[in-house]
Amino acid sequence: MLLFGFVFFTGKILAQEQERVIDNIEVQSLLALSESIQSGEIGLLINYHRKGKPAIETKEYNVFFSKTGKFNKLYQVEFNYNILDIKDSMQYVFNGQTWYIINHKKRTCLIDTATSKEDGILPPYVYFKPLTVLFNGMFSFYAKDFLGNGFYNAVAITDIQKIENLRLLKIEVNSIAPGSSKINEKVLWIKEFEWDINKSLLFRYCKAVKDDSGYSKKTVVKTETLLTNASLNDEKFTDSSLYNGLNFATSYKIKYIDYKNKRK
Repeated sequence: MLLFGFVFFTGKILAQEQERVIDNIEVQSLLALSESIQSGEIGLLINYHRKGKPAIETKEYNVFFSKTGKFNKLYQVEFNYNILDIKDSMQYVFNGQTWYIINHKKRTCLIDTATSKEDGILPPYVYFKPLTVLFNGMFSFYAKDFLGNGFYNAVAITDIQKIENLRLLKIEVNSIAPGSSKINEKVLWIKEFEWDINKSLLFRYCKAVKDDSGYSKKTVVKTETLLTNASLNDEKFTDSSLYNGLNFATSYKIKYIDYKNKRK
């Protein structure tokens, strides 16, 4: 019996290693939960943990989003975004053609009409550096329909738990090292996802570098995202007025900028 158990367990591990994580049936079913989400409002609380520091840095966002029914050049579903950074009083609005960057403290609104013509809906990360939420896994699940892309770099499923309507998925992913901008400088990360499958909700997402021994205390080695609220698939979230930045910058100083030329 012990020999049989060992052979069965070893065979199971080898089968998992031969199968890509993205192709796993359970993974596919969890990623597919986002397909029913067409629009909504979500609240995100993102906690950043730096190595050796007990204090947690927190960012909080409120996001409106809706699918446009169109696809960009990479065949990704296009979304409209309205992202409010609550702590910094910054608001980022994208209506499929135009980005509005609104500073509520300074009462200014920068408008970029050039980005979408060539980049489609790709996040303009070069000049929106503070807007890290665009690359967050939970944001991708709800507002980008793009979470599955990150699973192509996954090397193993380390845990799957099923407790009534809850699902916990833990994977190892080969991704860019903490604090690095070099695409080829990759290390292993542990990513955890927790879903309520009855409600199609991803309510917790966490990623942490597997081995943080080589990083300084200033390095963010773990990021945990919690869903604070969610209201999904209500027709009111498709209202075009939510994605016109000028509606949120009444009497603000308006400036038009071509960020594409500025970043060259």
